[in-house]
Amino acid sequence: MSPVVRKDLLQAQRSLLQVMEAYATELAVRRLPIPYRLRDGLRLQREFGRRPTRPRRP
Repeated sequence: MSPVVRKDLLQAQRSLLQVMEAYATELAVRRLPIPYRLRDGLRLQREFGRRPTRPRRP
């Protein structure tokens, strides 16, 4: 198994956000409530996506 690369993590995070957004949209279209965990998870994922990452110090 190869080591995890930061680029892969960022792509996985973007994919997760897209899937969560699609699920929440479908729930809204069907006029179903969005579970609290999904709503909170979306809020966190959106914030992670907006914030620039700080470079690590050696």
